Amino acid sequence: MTFIEAAIEVLKDAGEPLSVEELTERVVDRDLLDKPGKNPLRSMKGRLTSELNKGAESRLAKVDEG
Repeated sequence: MTFIEAAIEVLKDAGEPLSVEELTERVVDRDLLDKPGKNPLRSMKGRLTSELNKGAESRLAKVDEG
């Protein structure tokens, strides 16, 4: 599963906004990533930024800083 797919799944299950740190921790704990890499938090931040930069086409929304 990609970082974005994993993030969407975890956020749906949580039913509430999560910090990127909490989101990444839950994704890693559930072993959802095909390729987590050496620093999953850094990778998640990058993928989320890229997704959010899509504007109206983004599958995610930022609700607060962090």
